[in-house]
Amino acid sequence: MVSGLTSPLEEVKGIIAGSTACVTKTVQQEPFKELVTCVLAWLAYKKTADESFN
Repeated sequence: MVSGLTSPLEEVKGIIAGSTACVTKTVQQEPFKELVTCVLAWLAYKKTADESFN
């Protein structure tokens, strides 16, 4: 979730709605890069797991 709203309540609302990560604007480069790296690693793992299952 990317949001301009920075209160903890807004982050909780995002999590309740299904978000697993929250990035607030103005996006800071390093934390965003770390998040993207984690997402890409998860996608690669999921693809490998799916291929192993089939």
